[in-house]
Amino acid sequence: MIDQKKTSLQRDDVVRMITDIITETLGENEGRAPACLGPDTVLIGEHATITSLQLVLVVVELEQRLEEEYSLVLDLANERAVSRQRSPFRSIGLLADYVLSLAGEASDEA
Repeated sequence: MIDQKKTSLQRDDVVRMITDIITETLGENEGRAPACLGPDTVLIGEHATITSLQLVLVVVELEQRLEEEYSLVLDLANERAVSRQRSPFRSIGLLADYVLSLAGEASDEA
């Protein structure tokens, strides 16, 4: 059987992946999921859609799916991420942008 990994990572793909993971995480843990998730969905802070523990689960699952589907090994919750003035975990869109920037760096190093 041929392993068909996706080769090109696009922002829409990452946003969709994150929203799918959040929907699955909330469905498993609370029996509900927000009706509308998108790039502007808040992930941390007062109006967050998910708890801090759920964010950790989302990040871990996102790392796993990126490796499985795109052969990308990324450490999303690294020191650089948490020390940024503007957290990449504030919204789905910012997290997607952060994933793409790390993926770009990884491909430059390869």
